[in-house]
Amino acid sequence: MIKAVIFDLDDTLCNASEVMEKTLRTVFEENLSHYPDKTVEEMVALNKQAFKEIFLDPSISVPSASILIWFRIFELMGKKPPIKAIMRIVEGYWEENTKQLKTTPGTFELLDYLKESGIKIGVLTNGAFIGQAKKLAILGLDEKIDCFVASDMCLCDKPDPKAFLYILSKMDALPHEAIMVGDRIDNDINGAKRLGMKGILVGNKGISGNNSADLVVQNLRDCIPFVESLSKKIENSPTFQDFQY
Repeated sequence: MIKAVIFDLDDTLCNASEVMEKTLRTVFEENLSHYPDKTVEEMVALNKQAFKEIFLDPSISVPSASILIWFRIFELMGKKPPIKAIMRIVEGYWEENTKQLKTTPGTFELLDYLKESGIKIGVLTNGAFIGQAKKLAILGLDEKIDCFVASDMCLCDKPDPKAFLYILSKMDALPHEAIMVGDRIDNDINGAKRLGMKGILVGNKGISGNNSADLVVQNLRDCIPFVESLSKKIENSPTFQDFQY
């Protein structure tokens, strides 16, 4: 039977990417005094370049990348990264970002169904606790979930199997008793399925060639029939001692 459903956060439970560029434009415009020779468009372009360099480097954890990217933007301008300016920009970014966040369609229907069915709800996110927890609270999701794990809590990022095994151990569920729901084939779906979990892909932006997801949905409530179909007792199954993290 299914004991746990674990969700990614950004672009799975909320519209993080949709609001990101709008937020960046607002914050860059409000802080033009720190880069008077640049336009907002040029700052957005510098952010994209810094993002590729920092976030796509597998050796840099997501929480670290979330800070380093701002330093890299100033370095690309040939400027010494100003600590106070970066603090103001980061604080402004998070304040503006959380104002525009919305839950993904079907979020509350699915979470309510899981609660009523006695299935535990987890969130496993590649990000720092403070920023990601703030999103959950603002969206009203913090009281809906049973377990929340951010990268700086388990000291690794998805798709590292240790991240999945860490939250599974906290939720007292084995891989075959859990479903991962996320928007990334590489980080969410493939990472989970390597351990024997089922995987539901939200949206289709993460599909490139081989789609390993067991189900693809646009609305989270469409996960319900799939969860129902798996909610049967699985016999001759392994124990948690068969897995290490």
